Amino acid sequence: FLTRLAAISQLERLAPTVTADSDDAIHDLTIKKILREVRTDSKADADPSWVDDADMDEELQAKMWCLKILVNKALATEEEADAEEHVKPVLKLLKTFIINEGEFCKTKDTPLHHKKRLRLLAGLLTLKLCTVEKYDEQLDPSSFNKLAELVQDSELQVRRRFMEKLQNYLTRAKLRARFHTILFLVAFEPVADLKNRVETWIRSRARYYGEKKQQILEAIMGRLIPLLAHHPDYTSDTDDLADFANYFLFYL
Repeated sequence: FLTRLAAISQLERLAPTVTADSDDAIHDLTIKKILREVRTDSKADADPSWVDDADMDEELQAKMWCLKILVNKALATEEEADAEEHVKPVLKLLKTFIINEGEFCKTKDTPLHHKKRLRLLAGLLTLKLCTVEKYDEQLDPSSFNKLAELVQDSELQVRRRFMEKLQNYLTRAKLRARFHTILFLVAFEPVADLKNRVETWIRSRARYYGEKKQQILEAIMGRLIPLLAHHPDYTSDTDDLADFANYFLFYL
């Protein structure tokens, strides 16, 4: 079954005309029969928050393939006239996974390690869609702010993998400059090694842009302020404001 889902995913990306007649069936399978359902029992407090690639159960793998199928379809049809309209429900679906901490089932009994993996994948696939300029324009400010919160997820692997992919896209100039702002939320990263690696990367990019006489990082200050103003921890309390000053010190 997983092999067939993988095959559909590849067909959607590389030969979308082959699957065109089965669009409704694929939509029904991916969303209603797989993503919406939970077949693995949640162990509540005993659930691990992360499992390695080799230890992922079949249901989790199937759900991950389903998200890839939906995104690959959007990527394959980016040249079509109504591509922007088709990508909106995909971006909305991914945003739901991000906001709801990876939960998509109405009974809210998805195992924790499933939720962490699905939340991360939703974030990574959102970045992938945003490498297409017309799709990036469909990512509204609210969705962008929620995407940024992955940098502060409670699970280290989610934070690390998301930041590494974001840095990779930015290094290759695949994403617009506004995505740099997300990395400055690393100011409160509790793992020193991870924080230092991101800081070193930012310094490197600052030198790179400086040599090219481009004020990319200076210009994003205007985006960093509203990102912080809409942060879920933000309040006008004096102590909180003093805390938030650390973001600006880190940025500077």
